[in-house]
Amino acid sequence: MILGLVATESVREIVHRMNFRNTHDIRNLDFKNTAALLELIESQQCFTHILVDIDAVPGNSDDLIQLIYRLRQSTTIEYLILLEGYPSDSRVCAELRDLGIKEQNLLFSSALPLKQRLTEIFYQPSSTIVPFIPAEPFEADKPEILQKPQEEFLLEPQMQEQAEEPTEEQQESLPKQEQSEESEENTITPPSQITTAQAYAALQERMLAIQKENLKTATTIAIAGAGSRIGTTTQALQILMYLRMQNKAAALVEMHSHSCLESYANVYSDAVLEKDCCIINGNRLYFSDDSLPTIQKEYEYLVLDCGDFQSCKLDVFMQSDIRIISCGIKPWETEKINNTFRDNDGTFRYLFSFVPPADEKDVSAQMEEYSNYTFFAPYSPDMFQYNGKDDLYAALIENL
Repeated sequence: MILGLVATESVREIVHRMNFRNTHDIRNLDFKNTAALLELIESQQCFTHILVDIDAVPGNSDDLIQLIYRLRQSTTIEYLILLEGYPSDSRVCAELRDLGIKEQNLLFSSALPLKQRLTEIFYQPSSTIVPFIPAEPFEADKPEILQKPQEEFLLEPQMQEQAEEPTEEQQESLPKQEQSEESEENTITPPSQITTAQAYAALQERMLAIQKENLKTATTIAIAGAGSRIGTTTQALQILMYLRMQNKAAALVEMHSHSCLESYANVYSDAVLEKDCCIINGNRLYFSDDSLPTIQKEYEYLVLDCGDFQSCKLDVFMQSDIRIISCGIKPWETEKINNTFRDNDGTFRYLFSFVPPADEKDVSAQMEEYSNYTFFAPYSPDMFQYNGKDDLYAALIENL
């Protein structure tokens, strides 16, 4: 358990006083503004809990809401919010509840409520892996719904009577204008009265509508590793989370046979497993490229994890809108980068992991004509927590 403190000095003293034996890892978070705080939390990726004192967050309550909204999407941390002096039915409390903050983590006093909750966290038993239970099928997919007799969906008898067409006497009593409007709506033009030009125009309009609908497919971002076990899946997830932070509808698809994401559904207790995908921390992950044809129109962006470049489906990789190679700088890793050059049409982007900042300039120089397409990813120990480097991923997938 690692607890981060975004709190005033008085609240920090209360928390550290409870840890007088130093048996718990409690760290003060110092920052200048909310942007710096966001980067600090997302980049460290080590906290299990963070206590946020609303009085310590710069700005007003809306700034707190925006901060928690982003962090709830990009991290798996449990957040405790100290709302000293705020009523439990206030707007900010309602919005925090809507963001998924548990009721037990909304603390309205730094006295007893805060101490009780911290005691529970400090001395709770070690967490265990919760067996995964598949999610209930969507309502419309349940057999009892699908097998329901059609007549059960009809109008109630009294509503059917109201919906029946008026009798001849009622028709005569209707105003002439209403009768004429109704007759126009129900008039069907006989095929013999439709000219060839009208038929052709209608068909052309229909074909254009179909083509326009078929063209609405997701933008694809393919990432392959110059070698195996080089951080490809981690960076694919980071790109996915970046897109989600930009409020884009995005998903990840494993395009190789060495699937690993499905096994995570059994590790994360809050994972939701569906037929061909799972959802972890809000990230929708598809286990096979078999799902690709059916989901092309469901998302704005699809991140394709293609695995090792030497064994990936090269046609899929080359046809993607953005093509990224995940790289390393160990001797056996740099040798494999050379294998990607012969297929590079000048659009590949090279994303290096585990490169010390002091060495980035030299690595870029060694990439020669591809130096302008060379990028460096920060350390991301937890692949399901976003590292917060918006500028990096914005530049990596620019021109989309």
